[in-house]
Amino acid sequence: MRLAGQTYKPIPLAGNLSFALSRAHGLDMKKKSAKRKLKGFPNMGSRGWLFLFITILSLSLFTCKPESTGTSKDKILPTKLPGLRVSDISGRTYSLKRDFRDRPILILFLDPDVESNMGILEKVLNDLNDLKVAVVVSADKIETVLAQKFASALYFLAGPYDKIIRKFGAPQYQSSFYIFSNKGNLLYRGLIGNRYETHLKKFINHYIKNIKFEVHELLPPGHSLKGDLEFKNIECIAGSTKRYFLGALFINFCDSCLGGQILALFKEILDKYPDHISCFMVLKDRMNGQDLRNLVTQANIPFPVLFAPPELRARWDMLATRYSESELNELTVMLDSRGVILRSWGPEMQQISELRAFINSVLERER
Repeated sequence: MRLAGQTYKPIPLAGNLSFALSRAHGLDMKKKSAKRKLKGFPNMGSRGWLFLFITILSLSLFTCKPESTGTSKDKILPTKLPGLRVSDISGRTYSLKRDFRDRPILILFLDPDVESNMGILEKVLNDLNDLKVAVVVSADKIETVLAQKFASALYFLAGPYDKIIRKFGAPQYQSSFYIFSNKGNLLYRGLIGNRYETHLKKFINHYIKNIKFEVHELLPPGHSLKGDLEFKNIECIAGSTKRYFLGALFINFCDSCLGGQILALFKEILDKYPDHISCFMVLKDRMNGQDLRNLVTQANIPFPVLFAPPELRARWDMLATRYSESELNELTVMLDSRGVILRSWGPEMQQISELRAFINSVLERER
């Protein structure tokens, strides 16, 4: 307590703390200081060494790699096909593990109340019609699936729906799918989505049909786009004096999607190399002039936005019968001044980083 008339002197906290530490460890700070001088250590005083000690301790705490905090309550998702039984529409039962060793297995957890799910299921069966694949379904209202005309082509997981989804670690209120190999190994799992063509079809192609769209099928390096009917309206920028063209095909505009990232990259490249490169975008679907002007204004697009000519759109539609639509959108290409393709990229996750690195490597040599 401070009394009237007394002068208050602040306590030197750091000095007292270092003294307490030295007492606790049986250290004589003066002797230590003398030894440090003899051994070439700097004489920083007790406060300096305390500061160094706290700094090192803090760094060690921030850089330590924490150990796993997993518990027995953590959800463990299966990587192997569970040992369950299924039945066909006639009631005959089969073992998932023993009776389907000669084929991959696609398991669908469906919400029958979602109208699009029955349409997706029918498209799955049509797409796999010529292949030896076991398509297995589980649904909360299985009678809705059994009532479909294609139910005879399906197998059904036996047992209560809530117990089955817990066995697989599947979400309760979202339709999902699991693809297992003929050896019972989990190849992929994910959500079904709203349209078969943009999502599930891609993974059926990759993991069951073993087919994948390669951008070179549409945009092969070395091919000239000048005079190509499928790219005839690109000639509107053919008179440019720039050395290179950077194009994006079939873009979906949104800030967070790949199309938004491509647009941001194009703006970045134009700002960095304004004298060396021109950009353009090609839209798959036509829109009226006012809608296009609104799009260009709202997205602040500083280069031509073109519509795909009928020939290119027909080629896209043809490819979409074989591949997933999501594989055919957000394509990018770099051309030289003659319209010859230097390189093209598909909608992979690493597209942006690879595209930026390639453009920089080419254009830095031009400076």
